[in-house]
Amino acid sequence: MVLIIDLSGIIETFKRWISRTLTKGMITNGDFRMKPLDCDFCMNFWIGLFYIIFTGQFSILLVAYILCLSFLAEVTKDTMILLKDFLAKINRLLYKILKLDE
Repeated sequence: MVLIIDLSGIIETFKRWISRTLTKGMITNGDFRMKPLDCDFCMNFWIGLFYIIFTGQFSILLVAYILCLSFLAEVTKDTMILLKDFLAKINRLLYKILKLDE
């Protein structure tokens, strides 16, 4: 959910499409909230809750676990960005070491 909601940009594109469609092209920005669709915390919680209900594994302990995972959504996003930047740095360093950047 973090990748889809926060990092892919698909939600912002969807909100701009809704705005453009409802106003017949007069407004094309996505500067409005569509909870729970644009909230990574909300989507993590609701999808996790639906999953444990539909699989028959509902328990207070699993709900608490889902809440913890949902609470850490922003940390997950920051960690994914950090990993991406770290790997990009390694790639640039490898290009420099192997002299492939000429």
